Parts: sequence; structure tokens; C-alpha cells
Amino acid sequence: RSEALDALNSMYKDYYAALEKADVVITKTYVDAATQQAEYDSKIDNTDPTDKPYMQAGGYSEHHTGLAFNLRNDDSSWFADNCWKYGFVLRYPEGKESITYVKNENNHYRYVGVPHALYMKLNKLVLEEYLGLLETKTFNARLKLDDGTSDKYETYAVKAQSGAETEIK
Repeated sequence: RSEALDALNSMYKDYYAALEKADVVITKTYVDAATQQAEYDSKIDNTDPTDKPYMQAGGYSEHHTGLAFNLRNDDSSWFADNCWKYGFVLRYPEGKESITYVKNENNHYRYVGVPHALYMKLNKLVLEEYLGLLETKTFNARLKLDDGTSDKYETYAVKAQSGAETEIK
């Protein structure tokens, strides 16, 4: 997706400017559901049973959304500390496996947008926790987001109405 790619390019440029290194290797980006399923099928029979809840079948991986990437570099802490500024979150941090059902992947990032990424970082939330919080927000009780600049955001959830249209205020 172009918005995520633009943010990734901006993050990479700032990484290079800050550390004067170009040692970042993107190891995985878009993967279609069929390829993910084939990878899942090839591993599922040869995997320790305790790892199976953490494997993602085709259609369940974020890589087919165009919003996620994996990287390899020696300065992953720079990305973990700064990714929110570009709208990314470290998607599967250590200690959140029981919530995400994915083992710690300190190299997997997902684009969510700057205000959402900042809120998740400040509150130490993974996407599942953040979405659960958003489900409790209504138009009259909105979640207020501040991206650290003059920009301010508010967000809330709207349940789809039965029928063809849902009104969003």
C-alpha cells in the first residue's frame, strides 16, 4: 500500500541520516494468502505442538494486507524506538504472545498510522488490545489521540447496522 510504503521510505531515510548506515534489509513484505497457506502447511506437520497456536495460516497473516514488513539489521532498537513517528508499531513484542497468539517477532512491523502508533506505544498496547479499546468508544465517548505535534485526533467505533447502510457521524 502506498501510504505504508511512503512511511517506510521516510523512516529508512531518517534511520540512515541518524546512524549513517544503510544496513537494513527488508526480509519479507507482501505475501499472498495461497503462499502463506503453503508455508503453513509445510511447517504444521513438522512443528512442535506447543508452537502451533503461533503459526498463521493463509489469509491470517498481516503480510497479505500490504501494511506489514519484516526487517533485518543490527540496530533494531532504533526502529523499535522510532517506528511510531512514521505510523508503524512493532507488531509482536515479547510478553504479548498470549494476546497476539504469535511468538515474539522483534523484526515485524505493521503500519497503523501515526496517532494510533503513538497511542499504542505510550500505553504499551498491541493491536488486539487497541482494537478492543476502540470497540468501547462511541461518538459521545471518543478516544482522544495526540501525535505530539499540533495535530489532534479523536476516534470511535460504529457498529454496522443491519441493512445496506451504517450511519457514521
